[in-house]
Amino acid sequence: MPFDRELGAITIACEASDQPADAQLGVAYSLFNRVNDGRFEPTVAGVCMQRYQYSEYLPDKGDNVNLERVVNLPENDPAIISALAAYDAVADGTQPDPTDGSTHFFADAIAPPSWTVGATQAAKLGNILFWKNVK
Repeated sequence: MPFDRELGAITIACEASDQPADAQLGVAYSLFNRVNDGRFEPTVAGVCMQRYQYSEYLPDKGDNVNLERVVNLPENDPAIISALAAYDAVADGTQPDPTDGSTHFFADAIAPPSWTVGATQAAKLGNILFWKNVK
């Protein structure tokens, strides 16, 4: 679905535009892994917009600044191009999952969220820690 691709790329760019390609691929995989998990929304767009899942969509002006930054980038901006490439690689199945099935992630600069208790850290890509088996 085109909306899935667009919103997926916006989310990837918001979450990882300052990260290497493998971290962006990891964020893309986490979106698709959530779709396949069954506990989340059944589409990538739905996963991105699911309440309180991604900070850029929270009703907080501080978080919205990042979303505004990304949606105002021109289509040929490197951040948009790389986010679309990460999304497409997952959608097309051309790259293996570097997160080993992770559904969650957070930046290594913050304290581990409570949902990490009992979960498995599966990868670190760039400055992003990826987690699976999250309850």
